[in-house]
Amino acid sequence: MNNIHQPGNLIANRYLIEEYIDEGGMQQVYLATDKNINRKVALKTPKNSSASLRFQSSAIYSARVIHPNVAKTLDYFAYNGKEYLIEELILGQDLNTVFRNNFSFLDPCLVAFIGHHLAKAVAASHNVDVVHRDLKPSNIMVVGGDKFEDIKVTDFGIAKLIDTEINDVLIVPNNIESSIAGSKTLIGALPYMAPEIVLNQAKVDKYIDVWSIGAILYFLLTGKTPFSSQLAQIIINYHTKKTIEPIEYLDSSIHLRLLGENIFRIIVKCLDYDYTRRPTAADLVKEFSSLCYAVNKRKYGYIKLKKGNQGWGFIKNEGENDTFYHTEEVFGNQPSLGEKVCFAEYPGAPQSRAFPIIRCK
Repeated sequence: MNNIHQPGNLIANRYLIEEYIDEGGMQQVYLATDKNINRKVALKTPKNSSASLRFQSSAIYSARVIHPNVAKTLDYFAYNGKEYLIEELILGQDLNTVFRNNFSFLDPCLVAFIGHHLAKAVAASHNVDVVHRDLKPSNIMVVGGDKFEDIKVTDFGIAKLIDTEINDVLIVPNNIESSIAGSKTLIGALPYMAPEIVLNQAKVDKYIDVWSIGAILYFLLTGKTPFSSQLAQIIINYHTKKTIEPIEYLDSSIHLRLLGENIFRIIVKCLDYDYTRRPTAADLVKEFSSLCYAVNKRKYGYIKLKKGNQGWGFIKNEGENDTFYHTEEVFGNQPSLGEKVCFAEYPGAPQSRAFPIIRCK
């Protein structure tokens, strides 16, 4: 699809389009300048008339949720026959992009960090009776990109459009593949949708967001969605109440084992087929608050020296001193000499120490 706007377009005599940022299944996103107060903002506009139907409700729902881990809604208006949503500009990338570009899976510290902030964002929305309905990695913004400085959830409310799309698919089961292929929204959302939505078994309520949190955390820890990414297989798995597979690397680091096991326990609770037994988002905030995990922003480097698979080595940082690491603090398979790694760094003598460490793509 061609871009709806070009750099230099002035919207409503106020918002100057600077550049195209990205697009989702229903909207395009632009970097714009609010000329009234000289502030950079994210300007969103629907891609078609179908998306326009719910764009105002998206703005209304989003504006009700006020929390540091939720992207702020700043304005909504219609102009020249199109709707526009103005949001806080987040300097970073969506979680799906950061993950796909850098990792095969994340370590338990990063997953705990993301899960904790995600739970706080969802709890804040549930406190004002707003159900997101479309939680997925592409709707989670990572401040600072691959440095993981903070997490902000976006696109509250617009997910209600999914109800119509998935009902159309389920009504015409012989056309599942072509229907799914025509909906980028469904392609991205399906692996994280609760059984109640897919099987149309219960009223949509807050418990569907909790299922999505569990599915996202499982994906981040494994690099795999828990119940397939194809609608037909997901339906089969949900009907048979398939359980999630064990996570391969939970025992790979002695210092991360307990944290990983605790996160897995949280995931299992979230992915309970009986939605009445799932924890609330507020419960998840309490659980994550009780965990101990590293919070320093992430750095990247290359393995410079390595003394055996059960030993130690150094990570070369571009323009900085080497960082010491121990192989027991690597999550997953051990990196090879010269391989790129992601890590958090803490002060040490005679050199700083990396913990935890994971291999990059």
